[in-house]
Amino acid sequence: MSEDKTPHTKLTRRGFLKASGAIGAAAALSGTVSVAGMALADGGLSQGGNEQTFVGQCRGNCFSGCPLKVKVRDGKLVHTEHLPYPVPEYNRLCAKGYGHPQRTYSPKRLQYPMRLVGERGSGQWERITWEEAIDEICTKWKQYQAESGDTSILKNVGSCSGFKTLGMYDVLFQYMGGSSIQFGYDAAGCVALEKVIGFTETLAGNTAASSHPHAKTILMMGTNAAVAQPNTFHFLQEAQSKGGKLIHIDPVYGLTSAKCDQYVRIRPATDAALLLGMIREVIEQGWIDEDYLITATVAPYLVKESDGKFLRGSDLGIAPIEGAPDATGQATMVDRIVVWDSAKDAYGLVGEVATPALAGTYEVNGIKVSTAYQLLVEETREWTLEKASELTEIPAEVIADLTKRFAEDTPSEIYMCYGLNQYNEGHRPYHAALTLLALTGNFGKVGAGFGGLEAAIGMGFYSLPQMMIADAKPSGPVVSAAALGTVLDEKKLGDIPLDARSVFVYAHNPVANMTDRLSTIETYRKFDLVVVADMWMTDTIEQCADIVLPVCGWFEHVDVIGGVAAPFIRLQEKAIEPLFDSRDDYEIGRMLMDGMGFADKFTYTLEEYLADTMNNPTAAEMGISWDRLLDEKVIYYGEFIHGENGEFTTPTGKFEFYVENWTRSSIWEGNDLGLPIDEESNHLPHFAVPHEAWPETVGGYEMNPLAEKYPLIFTSIRNRYTTHSMYADVDWFREQVSEPTIRLSPKDAEERGIQGGDYVRAFNDRGDVVMKAEIHNGIRPGMVVYPKGWQNGDFKHGHIANLTSSWMTSAAYNFYFYDVLCEVEKWEGSVE
Repeated sequence: MSEDKTPHTKLTRRGFLKASGAIGAAAALSGTVSVAGMALADGGLSQGGNEQTFVGQCRGNCFSGCPLKVKVRDGKLVHTEHLPYPVPEYNRLCAKGYGHPQRTYSPKRLQYPMRLVGERGSGQWERITWEEAIDEICTKWKQYQAESGDTSILKNVGSCSGFKTLGMYDVLFQYMGGSSIQFGYDAAGCVALEKVIGFTETLAGNTAASSHPHAKTILMMGTNAAVAQPNTFHFLQEAQSKGGKLIHIDPVYGLTSAKCDQYVRIRPATDAALLLGMIREVIEQGWIDEDYLITATVAPYLVKESDGKFLRGSDLGIAPIEGAPDATGQATMVDRIVVWDSAKDAYGLVGEVATPALAGTYEVNGIKVSTAYQLLVEETREWTLEKASELTEIPAEVIADLTKRFAEDTPSEIYMCYGLNQYNEGHRPYHAALTLLALTGNFGKVGAGFGGLEAAIGMGFYSLPQMMIADAKPSGPVVSAAALGTVLDEKKLGDIPLDARSVFVYAHNPVANMTDRLSTIETYRKFDLVVVADMWMTDTIEQCADIVLPVCGWFEHVDVIGGVAAPFIRLQEKAIEPLFDSRDDYEIGRMLMDGMGFADKFTYTLEEYLADTMNNPTAAEMGISWDRLLDEKVIYYGEFIHGENGEFTTPTGKFEFYVENWTRSSIWEGNDLGLPIDEESNHLPHFAVPHEAWPETVGGYEMNPLAEKYPLIFTSIRNRYTTHSMYADVDWFREQVSEPTIRLSPKDAEERGIQGGDYVRAFNDRGDVVMKAEIHNGIRPGMVVYPKGWQNGDFKHGHIANLTSSWMTSAAYNFYFYDVLCEVEKWEGSVE
């Protein structure tokens, strides 16, 4: 019997949805649940009669989101539409932005706190009061802390939810001294970007309007931006209209491919091989930008043969010098790096040598060294066009043409986003892409650089008062989600004792979105207490939660969001009163703080807290303030070019295509589990074969034996009507796409006797799922593609996330969603 059809008693899932649907409809029609919304400042954009218009924000994910006009009539949200930006180039709104009224009154909205009264996953709930919920949670948390330490309580939030009220949970956990779970989404790509070019206020890319329209060559690799990033893709089309060339490199032909000038089909997971071939070709043809390499990158830095580290003055008996003060004002000492002075044919120190050598191998005081660029030349020498072609299935002449265009028809950019970090060692294509950009001088200027991650979050404009709590307890460890099961079993994180007893999940649906779903459910059920704060009845709540706290809707409270895909700080006004018995995240956080005995520790009101997020020198210098945001609703803070003037936030201040130290970062990867890292293979870009998704022997890399049972590579694409598991409950969208599907190539479908519309079972050793088949000419034979966004009750049997693997590599703790093999067969069972 499938999980979603388990018979329940008391308040069942079906009964919950039926009851909440009736109440939601009554709220929308009768006016008995909510009252007229009250906006901050001037009462909204406009008001007259029984209708008001407020400023709202559509929250997508890390790199999407648009401002909205939110129309309220008789206290009910009735319509959302696009609110123009102060800079019209950024104006866009996709279909999801119009679905908020239905989403707000969805029958899946949680209405009141609930306690599980049966087995986890049984769906047997009882309604409780807020007071009962908070008392039970805090009583148990205090017990666990007394028995297992402050760090035994963990928080688990999803990726870039964006709104500042969520920071109240950070305040709570700082006073508690709790630990946290770092999601494994896209950590590999983030780590590579952080190490090679460093992050700034706008993460890793240029702001979109300032750069994309001016590119002449754009390689779009592993991204379906026409669907996934419509608010950015139009900038690429603007470049196209000016004569620029969009080239889509992807195993799957789709809407983005159709809108580009050229489509290049590539073998899955071989993008790093393509880029390595292009790197070698650039070097062989002399298309490098020597001036950029010498002035902006670590190319001339001398690297010791003995340990792969930069040669420094201290290695030669030269004392460090005083450097610029650090963030706390303390003096720093700089151990200067050594280069080879080509004019004097002798070594010298960075900053003192006018003409450092770009290439060469030398001996300095008996120490054998080579320039970082020389090591790159030697490392990529084997990557001929023919080798790259064999691995990628792209003809050698096509790779040569792509490389020539990229190097000569500039400025050029690589638009990648996060699709390529979904395979084993997913940091490698990012490292290779950045290296190609550095070699050709396509960085730090308009029309060039790394596209797809132009988040423009504006992190430097927020002081985040929750991060400056003087009397907070030391925070507990950061646990990578990919390692959570190991930590729970071993009661330690590497050498750090950690007896994890409870997890608090908010703005996250890990059961639907993490890998190896059945293992994830098993892991979360090992906690003594699972608390979830959410707006919706999610897979995580259904399968794992003990206590559920209903969070109010996006338009039911005031908030602030930073720039997401656009350089703006934006206000979310309160348009309607919270529906049912829901509370906003800030209030829930305060209630939990009170319950844990911290009522007098943090005295900000919500408005004071939001105002203080903009109380810092950077914001003041740019004229950004809470009062201004209340008045203008949306504040534009300007365009940025990452790495402009050759300045980077890396340890050397340079573009580090040679990464000296590949150490883990607790921000993205979690603390060390004690697994060794092969630093030598991570200094420079490399190709790594997938852990599982390698179903044939090619290029000297042996096929995975699993392919004899499971010959198809699984991957997913964006569904234009959902963002991960959000928006799937909007009826308008369900009319367009009524149920989940899986796409096969005509060849693979014919071999399996499958026709379009048949129900099929996709399966491997980890689990299975049943859904409808689509036969799609854009799918490369040997692959299946799933348009994502569905949850447990949507599938006829099983769940798509049952197929995925929790395998991780020590260099980057990350979920590798596409590194999966499976088989598909026609389903002969019931689909009722």
